[in-house]
Amino acid sequence: MEFSKQKKQFILGFSIGLALGIIMRELSPDMKAMLKPMAKNLIRSTFTFVEKCREKISVFGEAVEDITAEVNYELKNKKEASTNSKAAKKRRKEGPSKAAQASSQGTINYDA
Repeated sequence: MEFSKQKKQFILGFSIGLALGIIMRELSPDMKAMLKPMAKNLIRSTFTFVEKCREKISVFGEAVEDITAEVNYELKNKKEASTNSKAAKKRRKEGPSKAAQASSQGTINYDA
C-alpha cells in the first residue's frame, strides 16, 4: 500500500505532535507555554528539511539519468563506429572487389 506525500507528512507530523503532547501533559503549565512554540518550530523545520531533501534527491536523480543517457549514446556511437571501422579494414585487407578490378581495367562483367 503506497501513501501519498501528503499522507506521509500528516502521519509524521501527527506522530511527532502526539509524542510531544504526551510529554507536555506531564510538564508544568509554565513549561508547556515555553515548549509549545519550540515544538511547532521543530515540526515546521522537519517538514522543510524533508522537502529540501526530496528536491535535492530529485535533482541528483535527474543528473544521473542525464549521465546515463549520455553514456548509452556514446557507447552506441562507438559500437557503430567500431563496426564501420572493422568493415573498412576487412575491405582493405581483401583488396578491391572483382567488380572494382574489372571497371579499373575497362571491362565490366555484368554476370557477376
